[in-house]
Amino acid sequence: MQPLQIFLGFGETCLLRKGKNIITGKELDGVYYVVQGSISVEVFDELENFDINGKSCLLYSAGKGDIIGIEGILSVQSFQYLLSPEVDSCVVHIKRAQVKSALQALTPEQRMNVFEALLRQVSDRVVEMSRSIACREFRKVEDRVYLALLEILKQGGGLGNSGRKVLAPRARVAKLARCSREMVTFALNGLTEKGLVKVLKGSIVEVLPVNHLAHVEQAQLAAQYGLVEQALTMSG
Repeated sequence: MQPLQIFLGFGETCLLRKGKNIITGKELDGVYYVVQGSISVEVFDELENFDINGKSCLLYSAGKGDIIGIEGILSVQSFQYLLSPEVDSCVVHIKRAQVKSALQALTPEQRMNVFEALLRQVSDRVVEMSRSIACREFRKVEDRVYLALLEILKQGGGLGNSGRKVLAPRARVAKLARCSREMVTFALNGLTEKGLVKVLKGSIVEVLPVNHLAHVEQAQLAAQYGLVEQALTMSG
């Protein structure tokens, strides 16, 4: 028996349907133990004026064996939650008083095992959140670099017969994209892997035709710059 399964005998089982989001009150009363399924969880700390578009301080995905609401148990601060089931999910809701009863029924060693398991989940979520934020921020840099290349094309910087090759010194792209030259290099590598650009000799970059099915956002950006017919004829 896993340490956290001791909570299962103290709560009420309920089914959370996919597509039906749940917003807790000013705080979650206790915790949810996920028995089956997957739930996207946003944790908010703006309690007075809660808005679904308010400030989220933590976002993670909870699956089988995960506890939702640990933050409120381990902290004196109050939190509220937006739960978005990714599939139909079965959970056990253990109220705060029942959590306390469950912990009191344990031996000191068992209680320590429970807290270690809870802290392990919190640690995993912090790592997941950090990676998610890093990926999201890097995608923003990629988009800005892509926009900078489109801007250079728009300004008549197209070279060669195709009109898609641009002289794009790192310093110029970095200035337009509002990032460092090193980030431009990383972003160009990412855009190359996605098939959106091709880095040629020197500072020449070729902006490749956009497959609007695979890269919807970039195709929309190209269209906004009036470059679809001129240089970025969509395929697919």
